[in-house]
Amino acid sequence: MDNACSFIVIDDNPVNVMISEFIIRKVYDQAHIISFGIAPPALQYIEEEYSKPGSDKNTILFLDLHMPDMDGFEFLEIFMQLSPFIQKQIKIIVLSATADERELNKARAYACVKDTREKPFTIKVLKQIIEENGCNM
Repeated sequence: MDNACSFIVIDDNPVNVMISEFIIRKVYDQAHIISFGIAPPALQYIEEEYSKPGSDKNTILFLDLHMPDMDGFEFLEIFMQLSPFIQKQIKIIVLSATADERELNKARAYACVKDTREKPFTIKVLKQIIEENGCNM
């Protein structure tokens, strides 16, 4: 692995997706970013792309908690059932507009969640996340 990061953004609000993509590109203009407005196709993508033999990606996934159909917690439950091989390639950062500490603590309880941050995140926060997760830019 060359430690170059890819990014996945899962958020039902198109404005939040646009802001996230903009900030990622400001920090890391060559970033590979894929975004989803709902969680089920994101899970399908992850299962297909990250289970390939020889796959050794370093991906930061920004996850919204409040979404229709499948919320962030349901996503995390299913993600935790994926193979450890897939899980090790993805660091999940939960993004939330809520200040509800109980909800954030619930998200932090999942082993796959590396951090929780307020949205929208800033350039400074993104640089910190990239550094903490061993990504080269």
